[in-house]
Order: sequence, then C-alpha cells, then structure tokens
Amino acid sequence: MAPRKKIRKLKAQPAATAEPEKQLEEAQLEEAQREEAQYEESQPNGPRPEESQGDPDSGAAESGGASEAPADRGPLGLIAPEWSLRRSARGAALWRHAGAMTVSAGETVEVLALDRDAQSRRFAVRDEWNIPAPDARFRVRRVAAGDCAASFDELDRARLEGAVLDWVRERRPRLVHVLDLEAYGPGVLLALQAAGVPTVVSLVRLDELKQAQSSQDLAAVHRAALQSVRRIVVRSSADAAVAEAAGAPRSHIRVVNAGSGGETAVLRAYASLYRLIAPVHGEPAVSASA
Repeated sequence: MAPRKKIRKLKAQPAATAEPEKQLEEAQLEEAQREEAQYEESQPNGPRPEESQGDPDSGAAESGGASEAPADRGPLGLIAPEWSLRRSARGAALWRHAGAMTVSAGETVEVLALDRDAQSRRFAVRDEWNIPAPDARFRVRRVAAGDCAASFDELDRARLEGAVLDWVRERRPRLVHVLDLEAYGPGVLLALQAAGVPTVVSLVRLDELKQAQSSQDLAAVHRAALQSVRRIVVRSSADAAVAEAAGAPRSHIRVVNAGSGGETAVLRAYASLYRLIAPVHGEPAVSASA
C-alpha cells in the first residue's frame, strides 16, 4: 500500500476496534507518516506506484474487502498447531495475532493451522477468509487433524510437512512464523529451510525438545532444525536455556513475554521482528536488536 493511502486508511479506522489493533493504531500511524516523508524525498517528481488489489484467486463469492499490498511484497505466513476459536485459547490468540498484523501492521497474512474439530478425512484442507475489520481480511488454510494431532507419528508428520510445502508453493510467503512445534515436529523447520523461506519459530511446549536430548539421533534432528531458522522466540530465560542446550544458537534466541504491556507488547515485538528479518522494499530500517 502506498504510504499516503496507508495513512488515510489508518485515520479512517473506527475507534471500536479489537484491543490489540486499537492500542497499536497510534504507533502505526506515526510509522506510516515517516514512510510517506521518506517516499516523498526519494521520488519528488515521480508518479505513485500502482497498488495491488490482493490475490487474484480470492474469488468473487468471498465477502469483505481485500487487503492491499505492493506487488513486490509477499505475505506473512503463520503456521499454528490449532485453529478453534470457540474452544481454544490458542486458536483465539492466533486470530488476534493474524488480525493485528493485517489491520495495524499493514501485512497481507496467510495462516495454516490444524483443525482439531474437523470431521473430514485426515489432512484434508479447507481455505476460508476471516475479516478482523472493514476492508481487511486474512486467509486461513485449515488442515483436518482431529484430536490425535498431539500424538502424530513420523508418517503423519511427513504428510503434514507435505501439506505445509504445498501451502508455501501456493501462497509464496516472504517469511513464515511457526507458532509452536507441537504436532509438526522439527521436520517442518527443515522443510521450510529447503523451500528457501526465512523462518521464525516460537517454542511454547518444550516437553518433546527436552525428551529428544536423551536420543542422539533425535537430538541431532532438533539441533539441525533450530539452527536452520532466523530467530527462536521463547517466553522466559529458563526456556531460552533449554533451547540453547538443544543446540539453538544463542544469538538467534529472543525472549518475548507479555510483561506489563500484555498481548499488545508481544504483537509489537513480532511486527518489529518480521520487518527486521524480511523487510519490504521502501520500509524504514528496523534495529537489529529486534
């Protein structure tokens, strides 16, 4: 989205937005104003670039406006172990995460998540649009997993990795954030590396990682997976120590927790991290400390 239109959109957002979006709006508006100033300095006489209307395959039947993004800007990809808004706090947090990145950070967001409520055959996929605010939406690919997702064997995980790679080829994200390795296992990080996608991983449930250290082969797989990603996000210094003991480079580990800022502080940190690792042409530089 061109800087000036981005500012108009931010100013036009209704006051009664979801909490993360509402708290991020002022900072995002300031950032957009800085972007416009830089844009005007770099192209004083040139025309403003044309703006993309989003994915051409979104379909006329889908409701809501399409998120706009510059043609050279790939989407942000989020991979999560659960999509279940009604019965899962994690599913609801994923919706807020994707919504905040779409509305306040100006991202085009693609989500892939396991649908543990699905009654269809395992690993069947279904795409749907979610609309967190007027003129903004993100797409979710729901992969049927059932309640046994936490106990997937290696064959199940290999099939799941195939579903992830199919999604990557179709959506072409510029960056993927794997929000936990539960169900997916370390192989998904190696698959994303092979696909050439910069990756961030959050380590939330660490039981499998700890248990893997008792097996030389499993420990080697986890070590290779952790070394393949650009950043490893953990919630505490104790979790950081576990990740480092498993082979994660210390320089790649970031502790991100809610603290006094709550969920909004976490979303701010993620937005900065995404811009650092996979910046879009024309964006202001982000400090390497992110």
